[in-house]
Amino acid sequence: MHFKSTKQFVNYLFEQTEPEQTREKSKLVFLIGPPSVGKTEYIKTKLSGYEVVNRDELVTKVAKEQGVGTYDDMYSKPPSELAEKAGPPPEKEIVSAYETDLKAKKTIDDYLEKIKGIASTVPPHKKYGNIKPFDLKALQDVVVKFGVPTKFINPFVWEKVDSANKLVGEQLADMRSKAIGSKSEKRKNMVIDMVNMSLNERNGHRKDILKVLGEDPNNLIKINDYYDQVAIVFAPEGGYTPDLIDKIKEVAKIRQEELKAKGESKTIPPETYDRFFSTYKEPTNDEGFQEIKYVGVPSLDKLKTSGMTEAHFDLNRWKKMSGLLKD
Repeated sequence: MHFKSTKQFVNYLFEQTEPEQTREKSKLVFLIGPPSVGKTEYIKTKLSGYEVVNRDELVTKVAKEQGVGTYDDMYSKPPSELAEKAGPPPEKEIVSAYETDLKAKKTIDDYLEKIKGIASTVPPHKKYGNIKPFDLKALQDVVVKFGVPTKFINPFVWEKVDSANKLVGEQLADMRSKAIGSKSEKRKNMVIDMVNMSLNERNGHRKDILKVLGEDPNNLIKINDYYDQVAIVFAPEGGYTPDLIDKIKEVAKIRQEELKAKGESKTIPPETYDRFFSTYKEPTNDEGFQEIKYVGVPSLDKLKTSGMTEAHFDLNRWKKMSGLLKD
């Protein structure tokens, strides 16, 4: 066996002489919370040195490279009227039973055929290409794997956007594999910097990690042989109240304006936030977490700053109107 370095040789000996279960394990950190709550800043200040798996960075990069445009362009959807015409997809229970229940299979096949016919009547978009209806895999991924409620699903995508997003998926898999390393390497601490609000999404990441490690992806508890799992929740204990949700949406607007000022574009519409919050499942130790930490919503400080700015502006305007401050 050839070793490229002394370090690699030492790691190999370490793997051969000490069972996986007895070693000091690395940390696998899930950041749990919607966009605009302060996850990126938290990594910079609290998780320095961790391997970071982040899809958004890849989305922005691929959008530019593939000529799709901006981050926002990567989430562009065909007209909502088409989704209304198609009606909501079959529920999760039906999609899950596709392989085992003939009635469920017929329901889904009929739906896929219906949206295929609708898509064929729409001319290509000048920038995004043809409209592409969901196929079986796309439907299973969205409804079952990611657990998106069917009322939020638009079963059509732009072909060019879809191709670019598939490329993002491939690059994300590479990023994940590099962060994990091979089964024979000593693992680094890793953070999954995504929304992670639903149990389905978190389990999806666990399955992907187990695949890289050559383990059965359905044996989720096996991941604890390799990592101590940590949940960092960007919410107070007890979850998100309607008032807190409104404040987070306000922060999102401020953040979008900040990006726009830099010539960037990243818009998360209110309905997308509603979908995130509707799928939120509070993490528990039964899920496999050794540590669960609630950090609130650090980004709410932006509302204080914004309020001070507005107050300062209004005061100056009043002074000018009163003749106390010259132009």
